[in-house]
Amino acid sequence: MKAPNLHALCLTQLAVAAMDHGDWDEAVELSTRARAQVDRHALGEDATMAIVFAVSAVVRGHGWRIDDARADAAHAACLRERLTDFPAWFEIELDVMLTRAALRLSDVNAARAALARAARRLRRVADAPVLTRWVRELSDQFDAGGEAPQLTPAELRILRFLPTHLSFREIAERTFVSANTVKTQAGTAYRKLDVSSRSEAVARATELGLL
Repeated sequence: MKAPNLHALCLTQLAVAAMDHGDWDEAVELSTRARAQVDRHALGEDATMAIVFAVSAVVRGHGWRIDDARADAAHAACLRERLTDFPAWFEIELDVMLTRAALRLSDVNAARAALARAARRLRRVADAPVLTRWVRELSDQFDAGGEAPQLTPAELRILRFLPTHLSFREIAERTFVSANTVKTQAGTAYRKLDVSSRSEAVARATELGLL
């Protein structure tokens, strides 16, 4: 491939399209291939790769690879600061992806900041229905769900098992911690979500975009 950076960007845009259609398996495949291009060709410090890392953060967050998602989101945010004279649509899309990643990581402040940037730029762009829909959906999510609480990576890992029928003991076996640790982390998550039961936690976390 003579233009690996372009290849990575194309794969990333295809991953975004897959996410938009709810095909997360395809999004994972495409985003993973894009990240592989970045790693293989040492493009990690190229500012144009910010969108690759941002989309990877969304995809990894969706798969509950919290630490990896957090690292990708942080790097995307750093690369974003180096962007100069880029098309508005690119920066809007980037901030939308950073918003989605931050919400998955329960980083409300980062999510609000990225969404505010996207909304400001969107006002200067004509005829952008997809970008407009993305920003509106994220804004509606904030309006409907309020602010997401700050959950730790451990609490987020436990949270993803709550919609299943697994007991705390079985969750502990899958997360390699004790059942008592799972119970403690779940209890802390309940308090942060302001709920008193597992079913309420699932409903509230879904409402906030954490599940």
